[in-house]
Amino acid sequence: MKVESDILAVIGNVIHTKDKRKQAWFEFKGFHTSFDSEAQLTKHFEDLKRLFKDLKKELHCLVVPVRQSLDDVRQDYIKEFRGNLKHVGKEHTNSIFNFLKSSSELGPKKTR
Repeated sequence: MKVESDILAVIGNVIHTKDKRKQAWFEFKGFHTSFDSEAQLTKHFEDLKRLFKDLKKELHCLVVPVRQSLDDVRQDYIKEFRGNLKHVGKEHTNSIFNFLKSSSELGPKKTR
């Protein structure tokens, strides 16, 4: 499949198009909406709303969910354990992640 695009180059955070336009792009780090309280979600969205309000340009937003394996996250946690209680921490972490994988809310992958 061939996809047509008018993008000529991307340099830093500036997109250069074939018709000589320049447009900045910005990437915002995601936040875990499943674990945030109502107050935290409201604060996230108010911060974004304030940012977009201050920009005096036409905006086009693209939201791309990133999926991450819970097994990968589990391994990242486990490899950080040190000391005498490493075995206990590993067992506890495995129990938590096994529960998360079997829960109906998350399943084996979670949007971060």
